[in-house]
Formats: sequence, C-alpha cells, structure tokens
Amino acid sequence: MFTWVPIYRELAEKIIKYEDRQVELLQILKDLGKQGNRVISLKDEDASGEKTELKEIDPFTFFATFNRGITQQNRKAILSYLKDHFSLTSNVPEDFNGIPVVRPDKSWFFAFEKDRGKGDVKLLWSLARMALEKETLSKDLFDDCLKIKQVGYPVLTVGLFWLAPNRFLPMDANTRDYLAAQGIPVKISNLESYQTLLTAVKEKIGHDFVQISNDAYIHGKKNELKLIAEILKKDLSLSFDAWKKEIDAPIKTFFKTLDKSITEATSKIGKFSVHTRSQEYDNRPRSCLTRAKWKLLGSKSPFEDKDFNIQVQLGDLFYENPHTISWGLRWWGSAQSAESANGYLSRIKNRVDYIKKASSGPGAPGTTIQVVLKRYTPEDILKLDPKYDLKGEIVQDLCLLTDELEKLIPSAQKPHLTHLATRLVHKKKQIILYGPPGTGKTFNTRAIAIDVCRGRKQDD
Repeated sequence: MFTWVPIYRELAEKIIKYEDRQVELLQILKDLGKQGNRVISLKDEDASGEKTELKEIDPFTFFATFNRGITQQNRKAILSYLKDHFSLTSNVPEDFNGIPVVRPDKSWFFAFEKDRGKGDVKLLWSLARMALEKETLSKDLFDDCLKIKQVGYPVLTVGLFWLAPNRFLPMDANTRDYLAAQGIPVKISNLESYQTLLTAVKEKIGHDFVQISNDAYIHGKKNELKLIAEILKKDLSLSFDAWKKEIDAPIKTFFKTLDKSITEATSKIGKFSVHTRSQEYDNRPRSCLTRAKWKLLGSKSPFEDKDFNIQVQLGDLFYENPHTISWGLRWWGSAQSAESANGYLSRIKNRVDYIKKASSGPGAPGTTIQVVLKRYTPEDILKLDPKYDLKGEIVQDLCLLTDELEKLIPSAQKPHLTHLATRLVHKKKQIILYGPPGTGKTFNTRAIAIDVCRGRKQDD
C-alpha cells in the first residue's frame, strides 16, 4: 500500500528546480509520447484560436500526465521513464491507492493562452515550491491560484496532495462525500477555510492524509458498486418515465467515465456509442438496459458480412443468466458466414467466460455471435472488495482482447480475399489476374482452384 509516495516526493523535488527550464519538461513529455505513452495534450491556442505548441508548464500539470484516467500499466510506464531520466532512487510504485486523478480532458492547471493570465503559470510554480519548501502557505498566493481559470479548490488541493501527500488533503468528490459522512462539511473559499478544514480532519479522523484519501476512495467505490447492483435489479417492466428517472442517469454516468478510460487507454478502439431504452419499448420485453459499443480500428474483420465490435453491456439477459454486466466481443452477420465467424472467435475461447451463437429475430436475418470475457450479476457486484476497480478491469481486459485480435486478423485476410475471388469465379465464370511479379497471382490462383475443387457454392 502507498508505494507511490516515495517516488512522487522525489520527483517533485527534482521538478521544482525546472522553473527556468520548462522547455526541457515539455520535451520530456514529447519524448514520452514518441515512445507510445499517452501524455497530456501539448497543443495550445493563441488569441486568434490557432493551434500552437505549448511553451510553458507548471509542476502540477506535469504530474497530471501520470495522474489521469489511464491504466495503471501506462502510469507505471511513464514513471519508469521518469525514474531513468531523472536518476531517481525510489522504486516504480506497485500501487496508486489513494491518489485522486483528473479528467484526461482537464489535465492542465491553466487555460489556453487566449484565456490565460500572463502570470498564471508563475503563480503555480510559486505555490508548488512553497508547498515543498515552507512550513506554511502564503494566503495571498493560495487565493490568487484559486482565481486561475481552470483551477478551483478541488483541483488545486489534489495537485498539492500529489506533491506533498503528508501535508495536504485532496478535496475531490470522493473525499468531500466521505468527510460529509463523518460529520465534517466541506466549505472552502480560501486558504483560511481550507486550513480550518484540515484542523477539523486531524482532530476527528487523524493526520494520515494518504490513508484518509484512500478511505474516501473506498467509500466512494462502495456507493458506486451498490448503485450498479441496484440498477441491475430494477424491474425491466418499468414504464419509460420511471426508467428514465431511476436508471438512465446512473447508467450514463457509469458509461461516460468508462468511455474516457477506454479511449484514453488505447487508440485501437474507436468511437463510443450507447444504446439505451427508448419510449417505444414500453410494455415490451427487452434483452438489455443499455449497451456501450466501440468499433475496432486499425483492423478489418475477416468476414465479408460484418458488424464486428467490442462492447460492454449492462442488464443483458443472455437467455439463462439475466441482469448482468458483461464485456467482450460481438459479431453480427449473414447466416452463411456464421460457421466461419464462430470458428474464428473460438480461437480466443481460452480467454473467455462465455461464447454463444444465436439466430437473429424476424426482420433481421443473420446470426449473432457473442464472446464474453466476464459477467457480473448484482449479487457478484455486492460481493466485490471495494478496492476492486470494475472499470479498470473492463479497460484492461478489452485492451488485451484488442491486442489478441490484432494478432489473429492478419492471418485471416488472405483466406478472406481468396473467398471473395472464388465467389467471383462462380458468378462470372472468369477472373483476370494482372500485376508485376511478387503480387500474389500464383498464390491466389492456387487458393482459388482449391476452393473451386472443394465444390464451394456461390453463397458459401
């Protein structure tokens, strides 16, 4: 637990010396990006709205690179690089327990250049240095930082916690809710009110701010898991208005945060889309409350008829196991390609919990094949350890699954191409092969001949 504290402190002490070398910090982030790491945006906007290179950065924003909604694997990779670059003696952390993170699209502690005060970044440097080197903060400095566009007391206190976790308690949503549950209301408008709150926390809960932050996270996770379990238990026969009121908002919150994690974790997964109940489904049975879907990018399905995507489903019936959260693959296509698709997807069967093939209903001829990595019923969710990161596991599993598909799909491309050519021969009774040496004419001709001799029909 809390193995991150030493390297965070050591890195903060290194970074604070770079106020006059901000270009070097920006170059470090560029180099991290070139190595495939996902870093904060380094694109600024000038007064005319034109995109420009970011030319200044503060310590809090630098730390946000590895304190955003990205996977632990990515965070460790970034810190491993920084450890080598700065010759840090502390180990790369094994955990990130108790660390609040910022949203990927809100990682800067300052605004674009067009909206940024000339002294904003300098103020942040001064506050960071004071947090590391002085016993107390300057009231005027802290209050001036609160006035920076893009900064409020939740964000500013989170940044201070990253740099000096023994001195500052983050005021993120989890901590505010946790303190309220302990009878400590959070009302912060300046340094004085923040210090008064810290005194109250020390007197009632204790001085270990890292542990308190972690307890606050667990408290929030308990509430989240309870909420998800309650959603899954809701009666599917609810009227649309009742469903909208009781289920729609929590579902959207769950998937919105999940989508940010997934799209930030991998560039191979495409645009997020959500299917939720519409009013026309009133008084009808339905198989799922909501579905989130990400199309695969950088890959092509080996099937001619395809709707091949990664998805997470909430409230899916799965025929014999109703009301679950599940995630995995889904393929829908014409019936004649079903056997091919089923065989292909079965190649990853050793990694999945469930694989099922089912015919589609009237008006939608074809076959649906679902490959599920994991499923959770409401009862399963309530049994989870509050430290368990449900969203994090979904993200990790989907990324691993995407990588496996990348390995499988190239090997399936040539059979797909020859299958199309075989159908052309059956239909047109001829095919023209033309091109310079080495383009695969002989290979494809042999493959087509084998298909024809096997007696494949036109619609195979």
